[in-house]
Amino acid sequence: DEVVIEGKTIQPNHGVSLVSEAEVKLVNGKLKSHFLILQGKSINEPIAKYGPFVMNTQQEIQQAMEEYRLTQFGGWPWPHADNVHDRNKGRFAKYPNGDLIEK
Repeated sequence: DEVVIEGKTIQPNHGVSLVSEAEVKLVNGKLKSHFLILQGKSINEPIAKYGPFVMNTQQEIQQAMEEYRLTQFGGWPWPHADNVHDRNKGRFAKYPNGDLIEK
C-alpha cells in the first residue's frame, strides 16, 4: 500500500521535508501507517558525530566516549565494569538515585 503527500508517492521508511507554514494533503492507503513528524530550526553550530554521539567538536566526541566507557553515563553504579554479586543474593535492581528493589 502507499502514502501520497501532495500527489507524490512516498516509499516506506523514507523522509520528506515540508514547509511548516504550508497546508499539506496526505492520503494514506488501506494499510495502517505510522508517521514521525519533527520540526526544528538551525542553530548554526558545527556538528561532529561518531556512532550514537553527536557533539560540536571531535574533542567533545572523544570526551563523551571516554565518559561512557568509564561510567556508562551513570548507569553502572559499581566501581568496576566486571562487578559480580553474590549468587545467593537473589534478584534486585539498584538505580543511580540509590533506590534498591529486591524480588
